Amino acid sequence: MSEKYYSEQEEIRTKAQKSSSGKVIIIGLVIFLVGLVLTTIGGFICHNTDMNKYYKTADFDNTFSVSDVKNISVDIDNCDIIIKKSLDKEIKVTARSVPEDYKAAVTGDTLTISVPKPKRTQISMTLFIDFDPRIEVALPEKDYEKLNVIGGVGDIDLSDLKFNDVVYNTGTGDNKINNLTCKDMEIINGVGDNKFTNITCESCKLTAGTGDLDIRNINAAKELRIESGVGDTEMTGAKLGGLYIETGTGDTDFAGTVNGNIYVEAGTGDLDIALTNPESDFGSNGKYTMTIDKGVGEKNITYNN
Repeated sequence: MSEKYYSEQEEIRTKAQKSSSGKVIIIGLVIFLVGLVLTTIGGFICHNTDMNKYYKTADFDNTFSVSDVKNISVDIDNCDIIIKKSLDKEIKVTARSVPEDYKAAVTGDTLTISVPKPKRTQISMTLFIDFDPRIEVALPEKDYEKLNVIGGVGDIDLSDLKFNDVVYNTGTGDNKINNLTCKDMEIINGVGDNKFTNITCESCKLTAGTGDLDIRNINAAKELRIESGVGDTEMTGAKLGGLYIETGTGDTDFAGTVNGNIYVEAGTGDLDIALTNPESDFGSNGKYTMTIDKGVGEKNITYNN
């Protein structure tokens, strides 16, 4: 067959592909607009309807004997959580504007605070309901075993306590930890800023998806490990037995002492490491190793600060 024939066939296929692509774009745009209209109508209906008929909340006050409790477990999807030291002799749990099926109870040596996972319809309604759920846990001074927090949306504030292990796994919200003593700490936060002050532990692992990390006066005898996606990371007054940092986008600043190996893998952003150590600690015959894998941005490393 002639070249003219193949050229004509190719032109036909090209027109068909363009026509098909155009139809897909139009269909996608129509679906988006329909979804937007339905969401707007749903929001209007919810705002002009007494949603408390369908999503009921309540307040609770519970008291527990501190001698019965070694572990604290919190599992709530949408709620601000405050866990702090109390001068009282008993544990007090105060819940405000939480779902009616909220529960706080001691089983064995564990205080469990939870709300059953909502159905999908409940999740949708909470987006349109004006309520401010909040739980406050006041703990008498004691060396507790483990704190385990699983949260969806909400801020978490922990202060002035001692645990053996601290584990967070949260979705969206700011995290604040102040004056904490523990052996091991692992924090995972999807979206939100994280501020940690006056932390004493053996090992600490912090994982942040999107949000800034602000760490002040941390003493980790073994290693501080940080994995961050998007956001600035700042550490000051640190005293560590090792440092591992892996960041995607954002500036990274470290100031302190590291008596152990340093590994830094930074994508985009400036890197500033100000060590109190002498440079000989990380030299060719030094006690420790330093590995820096840097992408886009300035790099500055100083010693004897």
